[in-house]
Amino acid sequence: MHNTLEAPPPGIIAADNPGTAPPPASRPPVSRRIFLSAAAIAALVAAAGPVVGQATSARADWGPYRNGEIPLDALTPIPWKPSLYLRSDAVAALVALNASFRKQFGRDLPLSDAYRDLPNQVKARQDWCARGHCENAAIPGQSNHGWAVAIDIGIPIDAWTNPIYLWMKSNAPQWGWIHPNWAEPGGQKPDEAWHWEYTGVYKPTPETSATENNVEAIVKAPNGIVVHLRPGGKTNFGTPQEYNLFRDQIAFLRNAGATDVMALPELSTVPGVTWDTFIYLSRYIGAPE
Repeated sequence: MHNTLEAPPPGIIAADNPGTAPPPASRPPVSRRIFLSAAAIAALVAAAGPVVGQATSARADWGPYRNGEIPLDALTPIPWKPSLYLRSDAVAALVALNASFRKQFGRDLPLSDAYRDLPNQVKARQDWCARGHCENAAIPGQSNHGWAVAIDIGIPIDAWTNPIYLWMKSNAPQWGWIHPNWAEPGGQKPDEAWHWEYTGVYKPTPETSATENNVEAIVKAPNGIVVHLRPGGKTNFGTPQEYNLFRDQIAFLRNAGATDVMALPELSTVPGVTWDTFIYLSRYIGAPE
């Protein structure tokens, strides 16, 4: 982010200040926007579900089921490869990823494996050990395939320059799919270009209504920069001094009779958010990420 100072667009007031005087009769009415308070942001994030602001564990609570012992009726088939199953949220994220993949490659993402039950994990381990590479299959009961949040894509194990691998490295994380560090070349082993895992942090871009398009927020990003998010734009304040100076300028305008600008909150009350929440709010409001 780079630091900029710019006035907020006209027509925004604090949602918790309904007593603001209406504009003088000599001025045309302005289009007012809702300014989200810290409590409103917290409520919005809570309503969005646990994948906003925190990563859902790959080892989600499966109740009585253990790794590799999850029944198929508790899972969801992958639409273009229905013989393969994953956790339902992982499938939703993979479907969104695949839509973008199809635009690039003109076909579905090739898949060779997904959920792997315990007997098949035992078999995979035996097969790799017979070839002298036990490290290429997790100990039965410890694989993320057994938690239904891992896939193997249809490329060779060492295809580090394969266009599909390179596309996945650049694009898959935005849908919550990653190539784990241990599988990277020179990682903890095994080096597997085909293995990808779902982190649980993907949230579909929320649909907005005309009301939601009038929402704005001021939040503190994880890097410490205070950001004003608004439909179609944002303003970054790199230092407390920048924010407080701008807040004083807004207060001066309001004291002089301006009714089409919002009162900015005290810096100490600006809510800090995680990057997941920041991205979610940006999409919800319609601000650049």
